Amino acid sequence: MLESLLIIILLGPPGAGKGTVAQRLVEDFEVQHMSTGDMLRAEVSGRTELGKQIEDTVKEGKLVEDTLVSAVVKTGIDKIRTDGLPKVIVLDGYPRTEDQARSLSEFTGRDRKILVVVIDVPDEEVSARILGRRICTVCKKVYGSVEPGQRCTCGGELIQRSDDTEETVKVRLNTYHTQQAALSQYYRERVGQINGVGPINEVYKRVADYFLGLGIKKRRQ
Repeated sequence: MLESLLIIILLGPPGAGKGTVAQRLVEDFEVQHMSTGDMLRAEVSGRTELGKQIEDTVKEGKLVEDTLVSAVVKTGIDKIRTDGLPKVIVLDGYPRTEDQARSLSEFTGRDRKILVVVIDVPDEEVSARILGRRICTVCKKVYGSVEPGQRCTCGGELIQRSDDTEETVKVRLNTYHTQQAALSQYYRERVGQINGVGPINEVYKRVADYFLGLGIKKRRQ
């Protein structure tokens, strides 16, 4: 039997396919996906009080404070709790620090269970994926790998993102490993490891099987 609220924190290095996996989980299972990045952008575009604070912080070139990020996540979780939506939440992008993990535990209360799923991909594989991917200059579609001279299905040119360099990949991986180690230590026995190597369909099946093992219901087709 599932808890009244089950929160699954989805972790994985950049390029692990977390976004694709989360999207398919929403399509196949009775879960809600909460992406911190999407939620922050929604607050800004909606001109909410939180959004104005976030926008001012970004304009100043500063990182959004933990308290603001936690407030946005709390608002989203409260909405799910009161709107009669499926009470299984896949969190992507939060928490990133131990302080945020403590905040999550505090504002979700006792009537919930928190688990962590880590999509594990070796650094060499992550680097190859990121350095090999291209993005369309027109529709912004992302391609994992391309042939020389290949163009997007919309006709747009495929280019490498300016921040997809060896140096930035190293920095992002170091940051991820530091954060992931702290969160895994904080949650300890509540962490599940998923092999993230291979085609995305195979990776997704491993994650889906893990969800089935937790007793999470699939959507009726």
